[in-house]
Amino acid sequence: MKKITVAIIMSLFCLTFLNAQPDNKKSADEYFNKAQIYLTGQDYVNALNAVDKAIELNPDGDFRYYNIKAMLLMFLDKKDEALKELDYGVKHFPKDKVSALVLRSELYSERGHYKESWADIKEIEKINKEVYYQAVISYYTSKQEYKKALKEAKNFYKEYPSVLSSCGVPTLYLVIGDYKKALKATNTMLEKYPGQPSLYMLRSAIYEQMKDYPDAFMDSQRLYPLGIDAVAIDNAYLRYKLGAKDTAFNMLDTMEANLADKTGTSAALIYQVKTELYIEEGDLDKAVECLRKYMAVEKIYKDSPDNIKDLKGKLKKYKGDSRADEILSALNKAQYKFPVPDGATIIQMANKFY
Repeated sequence: MKKITVAIIMSLFCLTFLNAQPDNKKSADEYFNKAQIYLTGQDYVNALNAVDKAIELNPDGDFRYYNIKAMLLMFLDKKDEALKELDYGVKHFPKDKVSALVLRSELYSERGHYKESWADIKEIEKINKEVYYQAVISYYTSKQEYKKALKEAKNFYKEYPSVLSSCGVPTLYLVIGDYKKALKATNTMLEKYPGQPSLYMLRSAIYEQMKDYPDAFMDSQRLYPLGIDAVAIDNAYLRYKLGAKDTAFNMLDTMEANLADKTGTSAALIYQVKTELYIEEGDLDKAVECLRKYMAVEKIYKDSPDNIKDLKGKLKKYKGDSRADEILSALNKAQYKFPVPDGATIIQMANKFY
């Protein structure tokens, strides 16, 4: 499933979490709060159950319930159901429909319905120009029109300079593959917004793509105390790259053993990292074992273009080995996933930062 973009998730966070109004139905709001806690822990199934209970208790009282339910359904790849929730939100909560329009536009783009997506974006422009910029950046990114997205990201920051808009330009340079400009832009933003976790994670990802593992690890260490799964997993990967192989595998094994949900986002990321590290180790038995666990969750392999190329190169020496062939088969069908922080991680970071 395609991840919701950084800009969109940040806008949704601001709209649905930071500006949330008190609810008159105390019991429903309690379930909604539980859903938020499950969401920040990437436990999407329990989060969905909790928000369903909130809606059952207060079906007409709060637009946030339907927006977060739609977000969770998108994370769970239940797009038709998500669209129904968003349609309901737009229709029944016209004063608060911006975040529903944002999510619906994202979903339309993901499904290739660009005309409908653009119509929602133009509606957003009439209501909130700041959110409009975020939606249009996501729109062009989904169409892989990165130069147009970059232009809008620059305009966004120029008109609305903030922590939120600071991530757009460096993120798009990273997606385009211009790592030097990405690094320069991120450093510039960190001078203006020191201590911003999302920027440090972004810079760590840039260093990692540049194979500058010591600097990537330093930024990862800044974020490690936040207790976010994606950060801890990446930290283990970087330790491996810096030679602390036993420590890295121990960290990953411990995290896997302690997973509450063996089929969630964190589990998939652990299986993926272990697959790649076992390929580097030449242990194809364990690599295939971890790959199968990963594929059971994600169904199709997803990684950055550079990483897929590197993995294929490492497997060349095993030509004719059935285990290597199984891994190559997954890599050959892979979807490209660009090395930017995913939506759930950004929500967690924003929750810690704000």
